[in-house]
Amino acid sequence: MNKKTRFLLFLFFLVLYLVVAPILVIYSLGYKLDWRNWEIVSTGGMDLAIWPIGATILVDNRPAKTTNFLFNEVFLHDLNPKFYNISVSKDGYFDWQKKLQVKDREVTRVNNITLIKKQIPFFSIKDNVSDFIVSPDNKKIVLEISKNDSGSFELMDLKSKQTVQSLTVASKTNEISWAEDSQNFLIQNQSQVIIPLISGIGIKNINKDGMSNVSLDPRSNIDIFYLKNNNLYNSSNYDQIKKTYLPTIKGVISYKIYQNQIYWLSDAGTLNISNLAGKMTAGLSENNFPIKSGDNYIIFISSDIIFLRNNWTLFIFNDSSKSFEEIQNPVRDFRLSPNKTKILYYNDHEISYSFVSNLKEKILVYKTSGRIIDCFWLNDYYVVLNAAGKIKISEIDIRDKTNVVEIPRQIIMPDKTAVETTDPKIYFNNYTKKLYILNKKILYESEKLAP
Repeated sequence: MNKKTRFLLFLFFLVLYLVVAPILVIYSLGYKLDWRNWEIVSTGGMDLAIWPIGATILVDNRPAKTTNFLFNEVFLHDLNPKFYNISVSKDGYFDWQKKLQVKDREVTRVNNITLIKKQIPFFSIKDNVSDFIVSPDNKKIVLEISKNDSGSFELMDLKSKQTVQSLTVASKTNEISWAEDSQNFLIQNQSQVIIPLISGIGIKNINKDGMSNVSLDPRSNIDIFYLKNNNLYNSSNYDQIKKTYLPTIKGVISYKIYQNQIYWLSDAGTLNISNLAGKMTAGLSENNFPIKSGDNYIIFISSDIIFLRNNWTLFIFNDSSKSFEEIQNPVRDFRLSPNKTKILYYNDHEISYSFVSNLKEKILVYKTSGRIIDCFWLNDYYVVLNAAGKIKISEIDIRDKTNVVEIPRQIIMPDKTAVETTDPKIYFNNYTKKLYILNKKILYESEKLAP
């Protein structure tokens, strides 16, 4: 190779370096060259987490990536700052679609895209069921079995589907409630409180006689706490000489047993803590909550967060101000998300949520003219709801449109037969990740719906 050729090669590589090197530096700093407009622009990215695996991502109708068994998360980089139409699809599943904005030098995140099957397989658990209630730990279920002149109950383990205990009571009109530790449950009718003796044989009957707000005593699970005439009683605290039950705590409007302590609202409007024997251990509130005659007060506690529902208004106890603060009205019920960072509220026509860290901001998720019967967290980013007998699953991400799918009224059984659902009762179990449907006295269980 002569000197002239070497010199020309040197000039070529020098020019190539002078052109390419700046472009590489620009890309490494989050910029790129927009060849169409001949200008340098800063770029952004998009991070998507998707379940189940095997989903295809389209960006502005162009295939981008597909998730696999190793990675359910995809990162789209070097995107120009603008809005993109994102579509996630998989055969047999409803599509997920949303227009998302990418900003310069920022990553737009969608933390959990959950695709829902168009036809979800269901399995029959039990027939002739009038009602059911799942334990707080989501591992057991009490089934009320239909009978002509009595109430029949079965306690079932949800994993094995085996019946743990069966019992029959005289009354047909019953209300079932679980102990906080999920070790036992009780049955109430107009005249009796019935406690199944799970560790033994038979049941324990207690004359109801004006009791309200009945709950099991966690020390024994065969005794109860209850309110009567604004006093809190325990069925084990009986004075043999006076032939009467003695109050455990006087002047109680509402109470809740939580972690072997009694949290109670006094008739003066103060929030207090006592041990199970009734000895006061702490006065939590500095400002009295206004108590009105005839109002209904219910205390809820979850993950050490104390809630109070006064009729249709929900309050939360603020540890800083040491008082209850209103957070939602009207509310029929509410639920904490699985990761305990969000609170879901719903009434007859609306579903909204807020972050525990910012309760003042309410985010409307779903609104309907039909009556919302029940609502549950599917995971931290989706809810499953029963609205006027229609079962729907909605994301809570309100950027652009909210993706909502309706589960077909015909659910598919293992033998491929279809069952029409009419006015079903639903429950989503965050332990099994399965949906339970009571329809025409048959209880069904879905396959796993979420990771």
